[in-house]
Amino acid sequence: MKQLVDAVLGRRVTLGRTVTLRLAVRNDIRGVEQVVRETLRFIDEQAAPAQEWRLRFALCLRETIYNAVMHGNQGRRDAQVDVQCDWLPDAARVVLTVRDGGHGFNWRAALAAQDASGRERPRGRGLMILVGMSEGIEVDAGEVRFSLSLPRAR
Repeated sequence: MKQLVDAVLGRRVTLGRTVTLRLAVRNDIRGVEQVVRETLRFIDEQAAPAQEWRLRFALCLRETIYNAVMHGNQGRRDAQVDVQCDWLPDAARVVLTVRDGGHGFNWRAALAAQDASGRERPRGRGLMILVGMSEGIEVDAGEVRFSLSLPRAR
């Protein structure tokens, strides 16, 4: 377990009104939960979101990192997953970017094919979670980005 702890490198940067956390982890699913914990700790320090929001965010993050490890990096042990969490306080918004060694894919076509088949498939769960729970999703070669806004205070 010490190797996984050593594998997570965190760095915080403040750029204008954006506060950023950057993490890098070896391509090993055993490190996913540590990245989720560190990222949630960072967000808690910035905004203290409600538990429901934290659970939704953690699920999106967890699925995105798992997909980066298993599909983007194809399980290669020598690969790395980079996570960047941007807190935009003026917009009360979090933008999460996960980078891997993948070549990207057409995620809209993948979801459409799954919907057209009408059957439950063992793959595509992560995409469905992101589409259903985040406010925006972008997929480029080796990069997935999603965003979530915190509810405005009443």
